[in-house]
Amino acid sequence: MSNKLASVNVRRSVRIMDKHITRKILKNLRAQIQSEKQSKQLKARIASTPTPAFCEIVTQVSHVNKEYFSQLLLSLKYIKTLRPVDNHQLATKSVHLRRRPLYENSKTIIFDLDETLVHCCENPQEAEHPITIILPSGEKLNVGINIRPYALECLITLSKNYEIMVFTASHKCYADAVLDFLDPHHELIHHRMYRENCVNIDGIYIKDLRVITNRELESIVLIDNAAYCFAYQLENGIPIVSWYNDKNDTELLDLAHYLNSLSCVKDVRVSNRDTFRLGLLSENTEALLSQV
Repeated sequence: MSNKLASVNVRRSVRIMDKHITRKILKNLRAQIQSEKQSKQLKARIASTPTPAFCEIVTQVSHVNKEYFSQLLLSLKYIKTLRPVDNHQLATKSVHLRRRPLYENSKTIIFDLDETLVHCCENPQEAEHPITIILPSGEKLNVGINIRPYALECLITLSKNYEIMVFTASHKCYADAVLDFLDPHHELIHHRMYRENCVNIDGIYIKDLRVITNRELESIVLIDNAAYCFAYQLENGIPIVSWYNDKNDTELLDLAHYLNSLSCVKDVRVSNRDTFRLGLLSENTEALLSQV
């Protein structure tokens, strides 16, 4: 497969397995959530819930959506072909992000923006919320956004215990207009990172978490609908299904339960590895592709 074709497949394969795996883990727990009044009790119960076996994940996801599973495997296969990041480029992208008071020891949750928290519509009439983007030239562009169900609730809940950031491959002028609508007083989202902070590998913008110089990788997760965005830190990545306009979507609600459990783990990468098994899938892409 050519790099160009593979890149196209990557962009089409951003629907990953969070929905199926997370729901699998929490299936027997959710019925009791309403009666759980102590957050510590809930975290302990989530943490003690066993994760499904690798073969169960493969069977479940491929059975639900065979085409989707094939695209996921192609995405992981493509990630393995990416060349290492040039140290000079990494250095030029690096940032030192100051922590807010009371969050000095908190873990960091980073959200992607488009198709993770919101969906942008070029025609404002097709969106629930019109916004105006001021381009660097001074020109004004009117667009609209739809906000994913439970996005604000998720940010509000998680911001109580975690440092929240947004890292987008979009331009700053657009992202700031959207985030100023979502979080007008900058209360929920501590830091914003943009395309200028991504590393550019053969025209693909990748969110290398090493650009944040004063955070430890064991304490950072990145939620993104595009797997290639966390290509260089696969075990820090949490995949989420792309969202466009489904008002019945519950991805962020489901995911919030898992994210709450991370506050009591030493290394988030261990929990992610055991839950999502992306590394194991990546190691077996060729064999699995031959079976789907």
